[in-house]
Amino acid sequence: MADLDGKIALITGAGGMKGIGRATALKLASQGADIVLSDVRRAPENLPPQEVRAGWRGIDSVAEEVEALGRRALKVWCDLTVTAQIEAMVGKAARSRSLARTQFMERSSKEFRALWAEIGKTAH
Repeated sequence: MADLDGKIALITGAGGMKGIGRATALKLASQGADIVLSDVRRAPENLPPQEVRAGWRGIDSVAEEVEALGRRALKVWCDLTVTAQIEAMVGKAARSRSLARTQFMERSSKEFRALWAEIGKTAH
């Protein structure tokens, strides 16, 4: 098992009840990482039926699971097709007082990686 204590991961697409983003967040949290969770906010009528039946609340639910593992979670609703939302998400993660410094990310788009690299130069 990797020791990720003191590391912070930013995971996009983390809100689905059965998605790879949630699975990745829980795996990294179980290995000691604190997690920045992001996903697009979905209207209730756009949720899968099993999520509705389970009372699933996207990244809010995943954050509770991460915290139950003893790790910190920062939730940021973000649509990765909207540049302004990406900028706001990255800025919120970089400025968060609850998380020291975001050190690695999972499932990021080419544009998102480039933006993060640019912001990372000025965030430290």
